[in-house]
Amino acid sequence: MRNSFLVISKKQAEKINKLGFTGQELFLSPLGLKNKWVKAHSQHNLSIESAQVAVKALFESLADQAAPIDPTLKRHIYALQKQQEKTWRNWAKSF
Repeated sequence: MRNSFLVISKKQAEKINKLGFTGQELFLSPLGLKNKWVKAHSQHNLSIESAQVAVKALFESLADQAAPIDPTLKRHIYALQKQQEKTWRNWAKSF
């Protein structure tokens, strides 16, 4: 943040320090501040990678089952999988 500055009161500085933020971090977006705070204070695993692997295996299984019945179903299932992956990527951006 070149040529940026922040004027805060002593009370505001105490609140900022209590939350664990630095002055530079206050220039992040509100969503960025929330994400940083949640990641620093959460005791839970916030990653969805294991769930994504399980869902991908499910789509693979469905595609294998559908292929002998109708080959177009397999392509449709892969299209649904790609749509689901895109939705999760967009959702993950907000965290």
